[in-house]
Amino acid sequence: MKRSLLLIAVLCAMILSGNLLSATGKTHTSKRQTAEVEFRDQVKLFNVALKGRYLIVHDDEMMARGETCTFVYDLNGGKQKLVVSFHCIPVARAEVRTFTVRTSRIAPDAMDEVREFQFTGSGEAHQIPTS
Repeated sequence: MKRSLLLIAVLCAMILSGNLLSATGKTHTSKRQTAEVEFRDQVKLFNVALKGRYLIVHDDEMMARGETCTFVYDLNGGKQKLVVSFHCIPVARAEVRTFTVRTSRIAPDAMDEVREFQFTGSGEAHQIPTS
């Protein structure tokens, strides 16, 4: 009987301490997201024209520190080659089911420009800075 009460007390303490850690936000997880994308038509990202396969990598910890947090790698030559990196602007959006790239066209005869991207299952998009 005493062992049962002791076991129940220990279990209750473990459950309560786990809930306290979660509620106070003391746990921290690194969130690095990646997605492979293929641009069938040429698009512009800053002053770089992209066409073909690319890997987009985003690091939330680096973004929180105000550092360069987004990296775009060219996958077309068989080797990963860094094409461009920048500090994105996080924007709340509806959650998406697939990786999404949003583009816009400034002029009728211009190529589309990448404006933001959003990872699968995320409610946050990452805008490309304009300056």
